[in-house]
Amino acid sequence: MRPFTYQKAATAADAVSAIAAGGAGTRFLAGGTTLYDLMKLNVEVPSHIVDINSLSELKAFDTSGSNNWSLGRFARMSDVAADPRLIRDYPALSESLWRAASQQLRNMASLGGNLLQRTALRLLSGRRNRSPATSASPASGCAARKASIAATLCWAGANPALPFYPGDFAVALVAFDAKVDVLGPGGRRTI
Repeated sequence: MRPFTYQKAATAADAVSAIAAGGAGTRFLAGGTTLYDLMKLNVEVPSHIVDINSLSELKAFDTSGSNNWSLGRFARMSDVAADPRLIRDYPALSESLWRAASQQLRNMASLGGNLLQRTALRLLSGRRNRSPATSASPASGCAARKASIAATLCWAGANPALPFYPGDFAVALVAFDAKVDVLGPGGRRTI
């Protein structure tokens, strides 16, 4: 790993300010199940890390509402997957989390981290945002075609390769027309 500076955010607003001030080399640290691995491989080389694990308001989740739920960014995948209401009324959401990883990872990984996974092609190429499949020239080819798992990474079509999203939780949220509230340097918005 390469050296980096570390900051612990006291509030969500502090975290957003730190990311905005730090620029492109700044990353959030939450569960860390992916960031640590990517740092070890030099795929992620942040110059500054903002630890947001202590933001307790983002850990809670509440499924008691009839139409609106609150699934905190730091709610652990295993906790949400075990929620009785999700299991009963929205089993696709619960199952998407149960099938996502090993029990050890589900106990540590957060919902937000699960949603923000990098595409498999970028991980395979090891070059952030410079894979031919994500470049402006789609005809440049697919870095995964030479790999033994090329059939699962490259889709046929107009673009020789499209990176695929490795998670199921986001797909299940889309199936239920979910909306996600986010806070960023530009303020709050709903996706």
